[in-house]
Amino acid sequence: MDVMEVLTAHGVVNPGEVIRIALAAGLDIPAAATLLEKETGGGRNVWGHDGVDTGGAYVKGAEVTEAAYQAYKAIRDMPFTGARAQGVGPTQLTSPGLQDIADGRGGCWNPSVNCAVGFEHLLRLMRNNGVRDGFRAFNGSGPAAEAYADDAMRRLAVWQQRLGNLPLGDFSVGIEQQSTLEDIMIIAPPGNDDHIDVVVKGHKRLYLACSYHRVVNVHHIDFWGDTTADKPAGNGVGGAFEAFRLDSNRPGPLSIPDGAAMVTIRYTADHSFGVGAV
Repeated sequence: MDVMEVLTAHGVVNPGEVIRIALAAGLDIPAAATLLEKETGGGRNVWGHDGVDTGGAYVKGAEVTEAAYQAYKAIRDMPFTGARAQGVGPTQLTSPGLQDIADGRGGCWNPSVNCAVGFEHLLRLMRNNGVRDGFRAFNGSGPAAEAYADDAMRRLAVWQQRLGNLPLGDFSVGIEQQSTLEDIMIIAPPGNDDHIDVVVKGHKRLYLACSYHRVVNVHHIDFWGDTTADKPAGNGVGGAFEAFRLDSNRPGPLSIPDGAAMVTIRYTADHSFGVGAV
């Protein structure tokens, strides 16, 4: 089995999008799956159940639609009505600030946007507080948040055991619609002194991204291009970068030399990681 199949088997909704968004955010996939499992049973696009007045705008636990969300947004911040902020979508964004960020990126009601903002927020909290307390802070504070964090850590251990070093699987369908620039996004599999070749012709920057707390050892990166009459065969663009370690705090970019058509990346990694060219 691969990661996508395991996510599907254990109830994660739209696992291909979850993998893509988690990789883009830099969040470890087991942590993303844990968050979705805890918040909405695997990533369902539903309203929360917080004890606030709905104002008739939506039904708690029902599917989040754009129309219902806009009706909720119209009453959320009205004066003299009390706090009406409610959890929204797969990651249950509840803070008005986070909801507004999601709206600025396409709409908090959109599951993909909701997951992106939620995953990025959880990652920030983990970096600032550690993994357990990152989950705690995502939920809030007090005894309920402590219990949330303890349960999240138990679930995280299960997801880590389930996924291990499994390949990610094919989740590329639909990625092209995310950008009008025809950017390249592929996944490099785990490997020991392995390599991957990526066509980069016409692109300017190369990005590599791995999940939080994971490291890729990049031994060297070579760019290749068409040889010309005044160059010996095989020279092309060529030339290797010095070896460097890639972690979640050093995603790139590297400049792609003019005329380069392909890049060879030699690496050692015990997990899959993303390679993108824009």
